[in-house]
Amino acid sequence: MANTVLQSTQFDGGRKLINTCQIHCGTGGEASNVTLVDVSTLNSNAQGAACLSVSLNKIWYTIAGATVAPGILKWQITNATTGVKFLTLAYDNMLDFSTIGGLVNNQLAVAGAEGDVIFHLSTQTTQHSEYTVWCEWIKNY
Repeated sequence: MANTVLQSTQFDGGRKLINTCQIHCGTGGEASNVTLVDVSTLNSNAQGAACLSVSLNKIWYTIAGATVAPGILKWQITNATTGVKFLTLAYDNMLDFSTIGGLVNNQLAVAGAEGDVIFHLSTQTTQHSEYTVWCEWIKNY
């Protein structure tokens, strides 16, 4: 049985984005690559500029029932088999990067880089494990 994914955008303003994602692993053992942030779908700012990338400002997460398979956030690179990992999520935690201006996508200078963010689960997920994240992003223009 495939993983079940529920996503929601709570707020998409001129400067910030707040979204949630929940992945429920039915039988386990199935990888998922969920686009957590697709910058091409975000609202423009007041001047009409399109968002080019996001920086992770704050994240709250809970990983339930997953004994060996953490969730991984990746910066997306076009035509790459994998994105570039920037944060591993295990157990339950809240991380606040606001004092440093957020975690910035340091891959934007790489050929094929996008501003998108992928939430990745490996094939090591266990049956009925659940991954939930709430993110606050700073939008970059």
